[in-house]
Amino acid sequence: MSIFYQERKNQIRNILKNDGLDIILFYNTYHNPMYSLWIAGIRPLVYDYYYITPKESGFFEINYLVETINKITTEKIIPVVEDDISTNFFEYLNKYKNIGIVGDVPINHLKQLKDKNYYFIEDKIGFLMNQKSPIEIEGITQSAKIVKNILNDVPKYLKPGITEIELAHILRLQLLKEGEHLAFPLAITSGPRIKDTTASFPVNRRITKKDIIAIDMGVVKDGFASDSTRMYFLNNSKLERLYNKFVGVHKKVITQIKINDPIKKAVSLYKYELEVAGFDPETLEVADLGHSVGFYVHERPFIYEKIYQDYKFVENMVFTLEPEIIVNNIRIRIEDMLLVTKKGLKVLT
Repeated sequence: MSIFYQERKNQIRNILKNDGLDIILFYNTYHNPMYSLWIAGIRPLVYDYYYITPKESGFFEINYLVETINKITTEKIIPVVEDDISTNFFEYLNKYKNIGIVGDVPINHLKQLKDKNYYFIEDKIGFLMNQKSPIEIEGITQSAKIVKNILNDVPKYLKPGITEIELAHILRLQLLKEGEHLAFPLAITSGPRIKDTTASFPVNRRITKKDIIAIDMGVVKDGFASDSTRMYFLNNSKLERLYNKFVGVHKKVITQIKINDPIKKAVSLYKYELEVAGFDPETLEVADLGHSVGFYVHERPFIYEKIYQDYKFVENMVFTLEPEIIVNNIRIRIEDMLLVTKKGLKVLT
């Protein structure tokens, strides 16, 4: 794995040089560790900054955690005081004028940089993060497998009378048996609410004998995130047939996306196949069609937003496709995780 980390650092240093930056800071937290995972293969216990300059790199880590982190990395570590980050951290930054910022840096930290020139460069880093290493792909695949298996088991829990909250509790326990924590709040939507959304917090509504249920969930396993959505139909064969037809459209699109295609191609493919299948393509949620995934549940690019028009489906990229359309005045949706290979897309969920 070290060769991948070194290559990534070289890519970051190219950004430093090309953008005239003195240092780039990557802010990481336990629940959003994607940058430290990508650069060094470790996850912060609370939060940390990874820094990289033309000549050196390492972590700013909370002082009482340094010994623990030292056990899992050989990277240079500069200790900082948790409740007084100006100690060491901003003293170190005094020698730099132009600072690149990546991640959701707290506003009180940014205020400390008032005499500096700082630039948010996440989109540039996002390009680099799309290609995962073989070991990272294996980790993401295992996370996806957990969600896939639990979603396949959902029908045995879907009994009339169970509430959305009760069902969510069952599924949450199943996810946590296999993973470390949920990748995002588990979403269950049923009945009339599906007219408005397919992803909402579960409520006390009871599942009825004739019902429609949408479940969107993900888990983090060994630091890698997954995300998938399925819909279930109780005694509603007409709508279930339409949904299966819609899933067929989804599968056709998956077979047509190739390595190095522009990500916006997914929009035209879905619209074409939906029209061929007799659906209204104009109801497709174009701006919420998918996203890269792996180190974190929502990575760049988002498929499809015009600001990401220069992105392509590159080899070893893992992303979701999650088309949603309106049929018979309700919303239907499916979401799968996909790996880009030289032979095409491999479905992970």
